[in-house]
Amino acid sequence: MHEKYVKNLQTFKMASTYVGVSGIIFLLFSFFENGSNLTLGLGIGLTASSVVLFLLGIFLGLMEEYTLASKRKTALAQPSRQFHY
Repeated sequence: MHEKYVKNLQTFKMASTYVGVSGIIFLLFSFFENGSNLTLGLGIGLTASSVVLFLLGIFLGLMEEYTLASKRKTALAQPSRQFHY
């Protein structure tokens, strides 16, 4: 994989890490605080969005690698010379 795409994947990993940690902090805060359903919902939402963000980064990295691999070996269909009418 090219270095540019590894940096893009690293950006998604760092963003999902920060969002996931903040989501876990909100979850823990909501468990210790009585009656804070908003904080619990925010924690669950941030934690779930970090998983989605991480999976999106992996998907984009794989698609970029697939695109580069397909550009390297472009196969063109050529007619067979053995077939005669």
